[in-house]
Amino acid sequence: MKRSLLFLAAMAFAGFTNAQYYSVSATDIGINPGNICLDLEQTAAYMLGNSTGYTQILNPGATDWSSSQSIPFSFEFNGQAVTSYSASPAGAITFSTPGAALSATNVALPTSLVPDNSVCIWGLNLSGANDGVIVKTFGTAPRRQQWIIWASASYTGISGWTYWGLVLEESTNHVYIADMRTYDTSGGSAALTVGVQIDSTEAYSLAASPAVPANATNGGSVAESVDNTYYLFGYGTQPATDLDNIGVSNNYYVSVNEATPITGNIVNHGSSNVTSAQISYTIDGGTAVNDNLTGLSIAPGTLYEYTLPTTWTTGDLGLATIATVVNESNGSAETITVNNAASKEVFVTPTPVTRKPLLEQFTSSTCAPCTPGNANVLSVLSNYSGQYSKTNYQMSWPGTGDPYFTLEGQDRRSYYGVNSVPSMHTDGSVGLNSNSFSAAIFDDALAVPAFMNLSVSGTIQPEYTYEVDGGALVKVDSMYHFNAEVNINPIVDMAAGMVAHIVVNEDLTYENIKTNGETEFHDVMKKMVPDASGTTLGAVTANDSTTITKSHTFPGTYRLSNNAGDPIVHSLEHSVEEWDDLRVVTWVQNPNTAEVWQSENAEVVMLDAIDNVETDTIDGQVVYIVDGESYVMWDDQLAPLGVNENVADLISVYPNPANDLITLSGVNGRAVVTIYDAAGRMVSKLVVDTNTVDVSSLETGVYNFSIENNGVTKVEKVTVAH
Repeated sequence: MKRSLLFLAAMAFAGFTNAQYYSVSATDIGINPGNICLDLEQTAAYMLGNSTGYTQILNPGATDWSSSQSIPFSFEFNGQAVTSYSASPAGAITFSTPGAALSATNVALPTSLVPDNSVCIWGLNLSGANDGVIVKTFGTAPRRQQWIIWASASYTGISGWTYWGLVLEESTNHVYIADMRTYDTSGGSAALTVGVQIDSTEAYSLAASPAVPANATNGGSVAESVDNTYYLFGYGTQPATDLDNIGVSNNYYVSVNEATPITGNIVNHGSSNVTSAQISYTIDGGTAVNDNLTGLSIAPGTLYEYTLPTTWTTGDLGLATIATVVNESNGSAETITVNNAASKEVFVTPTPVTRKPLLEQFTSSTCAPCTPGNANVLSVLSNYSGQYSKTNYQMSWPGTGDPYFTLEGQDRRSYYGVNSVPSMHTDGSVGLNSNSFSAAIFDDALAVPAFMNLSVSGTIQPEYTYEVDGGALVKVDSMYHFNAEVNINPIVDMAAGMVAHIVVNEDLTYENIKTNGETEFHDVMKKMVPDASGTTLGAVTANDSTTITKSHTFPGTYRLSNNAGDPIVHSLEHSVEEWDDLRVVTWVQNPNTAEVWQSENAEVVMLDAIDNVETDTIDGQVVYIVDGESYVMWDDQLAPLGVNENVADLISVYPNPANDLITLSGVNGRAVVTIYDAAGRMVSKLVVDTNTVDVSSLETGVYNFSIENNGVTKVEKVTVAH
């Protein structure tokens, strides 16, 4: 599919007819210059702790220029070789001696306030606690880039923070200004000076300077380059055509023996419209295939997604490298060639299986934006029943946090570097504000091929402990035994070191209502089994399988924590509201890249309860055995089982003497009553279940009543007197 994104290619000079620098404005282009820097846009502390290669050169609160920083490759500014620079907290670098500190109050260029030989993103400051300037070198020779990033910087009159990058590029000697990420709660906009200054009388800046606005798309929630803008400053005369081959865009996974189109992206940094181009491709350095693209209309400053007409029929399974080169544009060789080549390593695989994306949400019942965010996610997913797995980690902030916060949820927060809620991660991807989640995002996740079959089952079995107290069975303790079995079957070789995670969710909870207006909460994580570290897997050969079984016993004590400083202690208590409302979720994840290979989930099956009570029948009598002690039921109460005579002592009759009715006491249930006269002859035998015997038909005299009940016989002498 071809599409082009227009992004203003205005050449904005500061009033000079024979300008030494030209500029190109690439607004909302959605990539960084050359698509070389792919790192997250996070605070200096986060990047230093979670990414490699960064050096912090200015700390929070800095007001003066940094020390001199070496440029790690040959670079020219204004046609002259430079080897080092110093950075200002106000948003500038200079290749000259810095002089006095640069005020954050910016004006138009040129100005004597800025040193000679400088590049400006002027108007920033580092007054915030998370502010800083960090540097890193990206790419490989001959096209390396030195990035100087004002991370989480502040700016006067605006409530929020912003990220800007200043980029020096090897070979082309281009200077780029990257507008990366901005969050602003005041409704205003940054007003910055963006340009290069040769000296106090000569400068080249964007036409909007000193009021260049920051791009606040998505409210700063996106930490990737998909919403970025950049500005190019090139030395000399702008070429008529300059196609920057910013990358091959084929998916990493391609299916074996399929005709695969080669796709990629080019940007026209030249001054003329591009109507034709020749792009060649090779596979693993083999014979080049030259393809001509005609009928184009790539305006200056336009990103174009191409598809080459000659497809590649994939061969052997495994890694392959696609390399593309822009040979010509508008029928002529490119003037700048260092940015004409791009390559990408892809993986040729068997036909993939259906993916079930994993959605991990970080939320809290004290987080106001979480309410619409959670509702939005549920609304989107309502059209994808059965096609995803999901778990929600209730967080410890803002305020006192969610009562269902757990330290395992905190571990997952640390793993992803989550610093705000709501935040959600799809298959281990970079966090996204759940209010921005959409069907398109989920469709993209579904479209990613998967190379693992995964199945899971889970059971929960209650176990109760009883004691006999006051003749009754009393429940004194309970436990709930969870067991899960996960079967993992990759269709490609899976290296050792992958991690299987198992989570017990409660589908719907109500007891954690706090301050954000939510009254019910979905997919709440209650326990990670065995814990947040998961289970590290060994290597599995393609089409083989491995099975893991894990268990956890929930103690019987339910508790709602008071605040985030008082989380549930899983060895002592639980926060499960309903045991028949549980779901087991599992996924296999690369712990280093966070990539999720596959996920699955299933309802947790409730098994019959077990307990410490057994029953037996002895001589027709039901005996209850509790922790090895035997009891029988007498007169609706449990009594210890002893010899028959002792039990029989519980049976008696009244009144005695009797006239018309006698009552049997101590009898439980049906009894057989045999009546004998004084000479020992049987007078009557009857079965009673009302505990009364009618003697009105008996003649006055003395009788022996033999009463048999639950295997015990008692003989009582009864006088009948009318």
